[in-house]
Amino acid sequence: MTRLIAAEITKIVRSRTTVALTVIGMLLIGVGGLFFLIDDTFTGVFAGTDAQVAALFDQIGGAYIVVLIVGVLSLTTEFRHGTIGRTLMLTPSRTVVLAVKLAASSVYALVFTAIGVGTVTAVLAVSGEFSNATFGSQTWRSIAVAPLGLILAAAFGVAIGAVVRSQVLTIAGTLIYAFLVETLIGQFFGTVARWLPFQALGGVFSSPETRASIPDGFPMPLEIGTAITVFAFYVIVLAVAAVTLMRFRDV
Repeated sequence: MTRLIAAEITKIVRSRTTVALTVIGMLLIGVGGLFFLIDDTFTGVFAGTDAQVAALFDQIGGAYIVVLIVGVLSLTTEFRHGTIGRTLMLTPSRTVVLAVKLAASSVYALVFTAIGVGTVTAVLAVSGEFSNATFGSQTWRSIAVAPLGLILAAAFGVAIGAVVRSQVLTIAGTLIYAFLVETLIGQFFGTVARWLPFQALGGVFSSPETRASIPDGFPMPLEIGTAITVFAFYVIVLAVAAVTLMRFRDV
């Protein structure tokens, strides 16, 4: 099992697509962090308070879509290139194959978090705000929550890839649903929308300062503990469906 996970991690890390997606993710985090420091429209002037630094590190979770796509690719690439048959010949248990994909994608989520922390720290240093930043309890909580939320995002990606199988359909459908469908539902049914998968995931990365900066009229995210529970429920349901379909569908 350990060898399988190590091999899968190597496969993910060496993929040029993974490298490109990681770079894009860091750019999103870096640019988002710079705007947070520079633009005081919603958050006020950056004074380096614990709450503001915590909100700055929330940018890591804001790039969850990158980790989710890597999770999707870890399995759908096998179906796209027809290598899933060879994989199952080497590892007959489809449940084990899915578990290995989940474990490897979770490791990537941890690596992505670590690089993200480094990126946010670099943004603080380049902007000259690092010496003024207060790393208090809120900040450390944001940093601690980030890997948990991203691991769940990676697992969600692997599971949905196992259910849908088609790489293009899975990625396109996920993006459309996350950024269009849930947004539209939120416009008309804000109270209901925050219980949907990606709205709940967004709540995982919402420190008090981030929540305070949400404009009036927009739905308030779930509390972090509730958001983790709700999104984990979606992940478990989808994972069960993935295991069931992987075991009984032809490849």
